[in-house]
Amino acid sequence: MKEREIADKFLGELAEKGDYEDDTLDDMASYVSSGVQQKSFQLLLREIESSDISNTERIVELFDQYEVLDAMNSLRVVRGRFQAIQKFEELISESQTDLSDLHGFVSDNPWLIDPRWDYLDEELQIREEIKRNFTDVDKPGRVGFISLGDADTIRLVDICQTDHIVGKQDLDEFKNYVDFLRSIRNMDPVDGREIEGYIIAQDTEDSREVKSELRRMKMDDMRIRTYDDIKDIARRSHQAFIEVFERKAERTDSEMLRSHLDGPHQTGITQFTTDS
Repeated sequence: MKEREIADKFLGELAEKGDYEDDTLDDMASYVSSGVQQKSFQLLLREIESSDISNTERIVELFDQYEVLDAMNSLRVVRGRFQAIQKFEELISESQTDLSDLHGFVSDNPWLIDPRWDYLDEELQIREEIKRNFTDVDKPGRVGFISLGDADTIRLVDICQTDHIVGKQDLDEFKNYVDFLRSIRNMDPVDGREIEGYIIAQDTEDSREVKSELRRMKMDDMRIRTYDDIKDIARRSHQAFIEVFERKAERTDSEMLRSHLDGPHQTGITQFTTDS
């Protein structure tokens, strides 16, 4: 791959000829490794190829330019997430929300439950496996299941109606589903992966029995997320992203990034930093 060859050559010459601190070299190597597939970074590599490696100021300037472009690309993703958070809050606040809309929205945006769940596939076979083996799946209070998987873990998510209060019976049923999937761990469609469980609801019953059971379930990788929890997690994650971009704009002294962050097309994107 041409870009990889240029990147490797650049890092070798940088270490040999450039007058750079070890921390600076480490940062540049990290940027090269993570960005070599991106078009903006490939343009940077072409610029570097025609530059004098020993010109420290020029190389640092080029990396600052790339960091600004990368931040602007990421900011577009954050803007999309901001709009998704707004839509999610509308869905859970409207009493007439079509429950299939809520189910589909959470399925399409699993990062709402956990910001680390960026690239998880919904595995319909898991949901179908539960339906084939249990008769109590379709019941009042439940919107539906989603099953999100990667190479190591399957996350079974039980989405309840937005006004549902989880009781002991709900917990027992959900444990049965998770235990069943763990019992067929070495079979298709689980295929040796770990199983985690999440229940999404308005809240849990305020009883000693339920609280004790929740503590036990947490130790067994089963957790409750209230809708308020999800809103709070999404807002805090959004705020953390914005703070990163603001620091980058300050560090690189980039008017372009600052204007992109504050411009009219970003209206409302920093709202959660002041509303929270």
